[in-house]
Parts: sequence; C-alpha cells; structure tokens
Amino acid sequence: MNPKLWLCGICIAFFLSNKLFAETQVINDLVMAVSMPSYPYPFKREEAEIRAKMANMKNYFNQVTRGAITFNFDLDHDGQDELFHIVLPKDIDPCARRNEIFAEAVKLAKLQNPGIEFNHKTLLILAKSCAKPGKWGAMAIGADRIMSKSSLGVYPHEYGHNMGFPHTKRDTNNDGKGEGYGQQDPMEAGGTVFYNAPHIWGKKWFGQCPECFQDWEVKQKNVTIQPLATSEETHPLLIARIADDDEPGKYYFLSYRAPVPGTYEENLRPQAQTGLSIHHASGKFLMTSLIHVMEDNETYTIPNTKITITQHSHDISGVNISATLGYKCALKRHRKPSGMAWGKGSLKYPYAICTGEQLAYLSQHPNLWSKVFKLAADVNLASVPFTTIGNEDTPFTGTFLGNFKTVTVPPQQPLFGTVAGATIRDFNINGAILEPNGEGPSGIVAQVARDSAFTNITVNDFSMTAKNNQGIIAGFAERSTMHRMSVNGIIKYENDIENIGGLVGHGSELIIEQSKAQLILRALTPSKITNVGSLVGQLNKSSILNSYALSDYYLWPSHKSLEAVGSLIGRAANVELKQVYFSGDVNAHPSQNPASLAGEIADAPNESPDTILTAQGALLAIRGNRETLVGEKVTLETMYSADFLLAKGFNPDLWLFGSNSLPKLEYEYDPDEAPDINEDEEIEISEQLSNLID
Repeated sequence: MNPKLWLCGICIAFFLSNKLFAETQVINDLVMAVSMPSYPYPFKREEAEIRAKMANMKNYFNQVTRGAITFNFDLDHDGQDELFHIVLPKDIDPCARRNEIFAEAVKLAKLQNPGIEFNHKTLLILAKSCAKPGKWGAMAIGADRIMSKSSLGVYPHEYGHNMGFPHTKRDTNNDGKGEGYGQQDPMEAGGTVFYNAPHIWGKKWFGQCPECFQDWEVKQKNVTIQPLATSEETHPLLIARIADDDEPGKYYFLSYRAPVPGTYEENLRPQAQTGLSIHHASGKFLMTSLIHVMEDNETYTIPNTKITITQHSHDISGVNISATLGYKCALKRHRKPSGMAWGKGSLKYPYAICTGEQLAYLSQHPNLWSKVFKLAADVNLASVPFTTIGNEDTPFTGTFLGNFKTVTVPPQQPLFGTVAGATIRDFNINGAILEPNGEGPSGIVAQVARDSAFTNITVNDFSMTAKNNQGIIAGFAERSTMHRMSVNGIIKYENDIENIGGLVGHGSELIIEQSKAQLILRALTPSKITNVGSLVGQLNKSSILNSYALSDYYLWPSHKSLEAVGSLIGRAANVELKQVYFSGDVNAHPSQNPASLAGEIADAPNESPDTILTAQGALLAIRGNRETLVGEKVTLETMYSADFLLAKGFNPDLWLFGSNSLPKLEYEYDPDEAPDINEDEEIEISEQLSNLID
C-alpha cells in the first residue's frame, strides 16, 4: 500500500443544495465524487472535469425524464457549487477494500450533515489511483459493480442500479436478442440508462402530454405506438396500459423502443427494434418484468385479461398493432373456464389454450382437430378428463403451437393419438410415465404420425416400459420431419418386443435433423429384443442428419436373444447418416452387433436387394463390444478435436466444439457456461442483484 494514502486519507466531494442546514432534507439522486489521492485534496485538480460531466448529466436526466428530474447539482447563495470535503483518517487500502471505504464515507457524511437524508447514492472514484486502465470508475451503493471506464455513461448507469435496474447484456435464451437489448432496462455494461415504460408511468414522467399515455379497456384497430423517446410535441401514443383483472394494482404496459436519430435512444442497439414490449409491473415499479417481445404477424393473448394483441408491422417510426376483446386467458387456479379459450382457430387468430381444462376440451371434440392452437401458459393435464388428441378414424390435422410452454401429461397417456398432415412444435414435456396397454404403436408425444412436421420438442425425465413399435416422439411415423427433438429418460424391457427407438419406434421416409437422445435402456428379465436403437428402432428410406445419442445399454435377456440392436438405429434399410455420433456403454449379449451405428442392415420390403446405408462423418466412441458395421470408431479424445470434426464435415454453424467435451448442437448451448465478464471491465464486489426478469 502506498504510505502516502495512509497519511492523507480520502476526500469526497458532495454537491448539495442550499438547504443544507434547514429542516431535514431528502436528496434522492445525490452523486458523491470520490478521489483516492496520494496527497491531500487533489480533488481541485479534477474539479473542472467533474463539474462539466455533472452539468452534462443534469441535462441528460432532464431530457430522459421529461423534466421530472433535475439532477442534484445545486448552487449555493453565491451561484457556486458547494463543495464539501470529508477526510477518512482510517488506514484502509482503497484498491482492495473500496466497498468499506464507501460505507465509511456515507456514514461520515451522515454524521457531518444530520439535516440531510441521502438516497440513491452513486460514488465516483478516481480509478487510476488503483492502477486501473480507465480514468474514472463508479459504484452504486447497494448494487453490484465497480466500473473502470471513462465515460459519461458511467454516471447514469450506476445511478440506474440504485433505481433498481439490472444489467441486460446477458443472452440467457441464446437467441441473439439478449435479455431485451433495450426492451426491459438497457443497462449494457458501461452504457446509459433508458427508462422503460413501467418506470416512466410509475413516476408520472408524462411531461406536457398526459394523452401520450393511455389506459386501454376496449378494442383498438391499427394503432401505432411510437418509440418511447419520441418528442411529445405531436402528442404521440407512447405507452398503453392494461389492467390485470385478477391482480389489482398490477398492469401490463405496452411500449416500443427504437434507435431513433436525434433522441436519447439513438445509440440503442439495432436488435432492440424487434417489436412491441409487454411488461407486467406493479407498486413503485422498481421491480419490473418483461414478459414478451412481439414480432410482426404475431398474436399474443395477454394473461388475466380479455385482450389479445396482434402486431402488424414495425419500423423506426413505431409499431402498428391491434387489440381485440375475447375470451379471458385466466391463469389463476381457481378459474375453471368451460369451453375453448378465445380465438378463431386460424394461423392469424389461433385458439389460446391457457388451462388443462381447455386442452382437455380440445381432446374431447374431434370437430376441432383441424384448427390451430397455441399454448398461452404451462398446462397440467394430471387431474382433468383428458384423452389423446386424434385417432385413426379422425386424425389431428391441425397446428399445435406450444409457444415454448410445458405440458404435464397424465400417466400412461400420449398427448396425441394419430396425426396426419399436422404441425406440432415448440413445447416441453417433463416427467412422463408410459406403461402402455393394448396393441398398436405408442409414444409420449404421439402414437402414429403421417405426413407431419415436429419441431423443437423436448421430453425430459421420462420413464417408459417398452412394447412393440414404441418411441418417445412417435411409435410409428412415415413421410414426416423431426427437427430439434430432444429426449432424456429410461426405457425398460420386460417382455418380448420389437421396434423400440428413442425418437421413433418404426419409421419410414423420415428426415430427422439436429436431434439427440440420452437414454438408459435396461432389460433384466428374459425377453427377446429386436430392432432397438437410441434414435430409431427400425428405419427405412430415411435420413438422420446432425444428430447424436449418449446412451447406456444394459440388455441381458438371459436365454433369449437380441437381434438388430444398434447404437443409433436397430435395423436400417436405405438410410443416410450424416454428421452423427454415438457415445455410451453398450452391454448387449448375445447380439449380432450391438455396438454399431446400425445393428443390422437389411433389405427394405419391396425394394431391390441392393441395400444402401451411407455414413458420412458417422462416429462411434463406445465401450464393450467394439465390432462395427458402419461408421468410424474413434476415441473420445479424438472426438473432442475441432480439427478432426471439421474434417468429417461437422458444420461449426450447427455444432459447438469444446476443448474437452463432445460436440453439442449449437441451439442447445447453455449460456450459463459462458466465460465471466472481463475483470478489467467490471469487478464484482458484492452479491449480484436479484434477476428482475421472470
């Protein structure tokens, strides 16, 4: 530690009002400038720079709050900024224990100024005294960061933390949009604060245009909401508010943000201009929640209201939307609406399903099975009279949009029966249990699929007792596509069975892409097992592209036999494998060839005997039986190599290569594994603020 620091202490400059010694005064937005010098009171050297930045900041806050905040940069009776020095005589290392210095500074400030109450304090330190690259840094008391940057943006950014804003630079959904990029509280690291709709409304920053802020209770047609930073001179609509019918005091706020030149949001990232932002907020609006950002031609039913929003278009000047009144999408458990949620059953106006009762209603009415449905909330079918949707006589031919919600299915029951020409996508099923009875194909998502498209479906932690023609996505499927399927669970074998797969039991003319299975396959009782694979049991005239399986096989059928047991496919005929791999422990005895990518290559029925099975970039890394019919046997260490995988045709736009891990599909990348923020940019000195995003 520099001994001069011990000799001189630290000086702190306070800009206070001329009511210093009057009755108790509350200063909400005080900024205390702090220097950590090597000799007493060098603050005077930096005074001109600090005063200039404070003046700019005062203008900035006046603009963004429509005159509601004139930042505390008050003058004394002589027209000069009052300057107060407080010296901390304690022997504290300012670089290693800055948080303690700030706490002591605030404590001493209160002792020396008993007539003033300080709220929303931001302290600015001379960062170069701690050998940091930036000249100025800042810290928000009670918040989470020290910033070592030299920018006017440091001041409002740290002030924003004190107002309750989180950072929004992280991208938890890995969709390239970040957590809003301006749609919630754009607190990019080192960036400036832009106030979102709930904060503006909650603080009544309406300026001279109260009509720019509207409460909506009735339908609206082709209304344009202009960007929040738009001038009020033309009386634009900036924020619409909708009351939450089930939670008094809570509201939904509709707003739009765009980097409009000449406004305080002109530096907003282009990604922020995505569409209408919908926040759910209450109280003093210090804890806000962005629940949705819309896209063009999207329809969104606002929970606990009768209002559905449709976004028609958006550009730099605003977002054009309509609001219609219909069936309330009630999310409260005590609400048990009868009939379907509101909608027209079309792609533009799908039926909104908000409860298990409504999904059960769909399952009981075949006349609806050609319509379009969209989940508006997580749905639990455990205690409702649900039957599978679609059957051989009347298959489901409509569109089911899961909206990335979760469906809890009842035990022993698939979600869909027979589907034909259907589109089924974007949902999760967790903890399903399937011990099917009767004859015919079976699955957790569907029993039979023909001419249908499945996309973005995840089935986790399932338990299934195998029977003939059984798969997690579909028991039997033909002329269909499966894109981004993911299954994880246990398959048990207790009887003689055939055609069992992680995705499909028996399939023909399928295209399976970017899909994965992580399974435990177990048979401990005498049984004959035929055509078993981690992805498909028996597959004809099909392609599996950019997919993989991580499975462990424990198949000991005693005196009976295993036939056509493979790591990806049990029995294959006229199948293309491209950029696929398998890794796991294969214990299957006795068996013809359980360790290969395809357990057996067989001629397809009614086809010429010249069976084709192509395997480009098909890799095996297994233990146990190491015989192989197709694919290349490699070690795990080899499969960790990006150079090796690239040479095999693995596309880096689809696959993520790790230095000590198997390749993952890009879309399943977990952002929590991303490296920490560079220490030169931000130094964490206290616990992070609670995440304000639901």
